[in-house]
Amino acid sequence: MNKNLGQSWTERRTRKRAQELWSRILSQADGLSLRNLIKLRSDAVKLADTARQFSQVASNEIGKSLAKNAEIAATKRADWAWRPEVFFHSGCVHTQINPTSGQELGSNLTLHHDAKNPEMIVRQTPTLRSTNLAPFDFVMEVYDFEGSFLSLAFDLPDQALDGLSNQNIFEMDLRLSTEHTLPIFARINVQHGPNVDEQIKEITELGTQFNVEFDLGYMNLNENRLEKVWIDLIFDDAQMNKIVLHDVTICRRLRAQF
Repeated sequence: MNKNLGQSWTERRTRKRAQELWSRILSQADGLSLRNLIKLRSDAVKLADTARQFSQVASNEIGKSLAKNAEIAATKRADWAWRPEVFFHSGCVHTQINPTSGQELGSNLTLHHDAKNPEMIVRQTPTLRSTNLAPFDFVMEVYDFEGSFLSLAFDLPDQALDGLSNQNIFEMDLRLSTEHTLPIFARINVQHGPNVDEQIKEITELGTQFNVEFDLGYMNLNENRLEKVWIDLIFDDAQMNKIVLHDVTICRRLRAQF
C-alpha cells in the first residue's frame, strides 16, 4: 500500500483542477441545458457520496491515531498525555437539550451549571475546519441562561496519578471559538485524602489557541493519598452564545530543575 497515495504533484494538481471545474460549473449552472443539468447532478451526487465516505473513514482513522497520544507526549517532552475522546471518537456524546447540571457527556467529561432552566444544546459535530487535527468539535449553544456559570469538568484518567508529585506540571492546550467574547477560566483540582487543592488561571480570549500551565510545586500535596485530578473549564455570562471546543489536550511533565 502506498501510504502517500494522493500526495504526488500530479494527484494534488488533479484534485485542484477538479475543484476549479466544479466551481466553474456551479457559477454557470443557471445557464446550462436541462439535459446537461441532469447529467451533472448525477455526477455530483456520486462524487459527493464518495467524498463523504472518505471523510468518515479518514475521521475514524485519525481518531485511532489520536487516541494513542504518543505525538502529544513527544512534542511536549511529557511522561503522560491525553486527549478526551469527544474530539476523536464518533458518537461518544449524544445531543443533549437543556441538560441538567452533572450531566455526563461520554467518558471523563461532565457538564455543570447553576441554572434552574438552562436553555441550551450540547452536541458533538464533525469539524468544519480543514486545519483542525481532531476530527470532531464539541459544541454548546447557549440561549436564555439564567445561571451565573457554565463549566466542563475533564476527569483525568487514573494514569495521570501514576508517580504524580509536586515536581510535576500539567499543561493544557485548547482550541476554542465563541460567537461573543466572555470570561473563561481553567482550574485544576487535585484531591488528596479529604483535601482538594486548586489552581485557577484566566484565559484571555484573543484568538482560538490557548495554553495553560498548572505548576503543582505551589500545592501542598499529600503524595501518598492522591485520589483524583480534574480540570474545569469555566464560562461566565455564557447566555446567548455559541461555544465551540475544537480540541483539548493535556500532558504532564517535570518541573525544570535548577
